[in-house]
Amino acid sequence: MLEAIVSDNGVGFDVQAECQNPEKWDHFGVRGMMERARMLGGEVRWNSETGKGTTVTFHVPIAGKETRSYGQKD
Repeated sequence: MLEAIVSDNGVGFDVQAECQNPEKWDHFGVRGMMERARMLGGEVRWNSETGKGTTVTFHVPIAGKETRSYGQKD
């Protein structure tokens, strides 16, 4: 499992309101991140509080272990 965590100390936002606002669905915001994570078989979660910033956590499964050693020629 690949985990990526991105956080800031910005203005924050109401996650539920963003997820339910159809005017935001055509942008690369919350909805876009959710769709892209799902396309990879993963998920994304937000923890945000107005005035205190946001943390976004992505979990994406890794398909399999790499079988090729680095430095070998094709």
